[in-house]
Amino acid sequence: QISETSSAPLPTVPFGPHTLSRLIAGANPVNGGSHLSRFVNMQMRRYFTDEQILRFLADCENAGITAWQSGPGNLGHFAAHRAAGGRLGYISLVHEDATSPDQLTRSVAGGAIAVAHHGEVTDRLFRSGELDTIVPLLSRARDLGVMVGISTHMPAVVDYVESKGWDLDFYMTCVYERHRTR
Repeated sequence: QISETSSAPLPTVPFGPHTLSRLIAGANPVNGGSHLSRFVNMQMRRYFTDEQILRFLADCENAGITAWQSGPGNLGHFAAHRAAGGRLGYISLVHEDATSPDQLTRSVAGGAIAVAHHGEVTDRLFRSGELDTIVPLLSRARDLGVMVGISTHMPAVVDYVESKGWDLDFYMTCVYERHRTR
């Protein structure tokens, strides 16, 4: 159930044909991805039942957040949020391989306004010298009419992609090197 109360709007930025709040909700809490410990991950997954996920999305929207970044695994929750009157936009993290085909088409069909190649997979491909293998997926996303991006935890990925002049609209990256060695 979407609450009728809403706080003052958050600052927004243009995002292609969209206008998004500068703060976007992520899915790590919902998916149990704390980057802290297995115990914290387990507690997060236990807390975020289907009902609690929908409450979380409604609360985000009521706080002025206009988009949720998640993956194809949460398209059902996004659809339920929209069916309940929610208006959040959806930015989907995608990657495709033999074990996870059609993530791109499922995400776009499910209402994603943008897709970004999944950061953990991006980082792994970069480290193995195979990052260029994602170009066809990014081109298919462009052909499907959504905003196109790459997620990464490694500043070197952004440098590499920029040096190649890839056709992207955005990056999703952290302000620190998550995979750095001691």
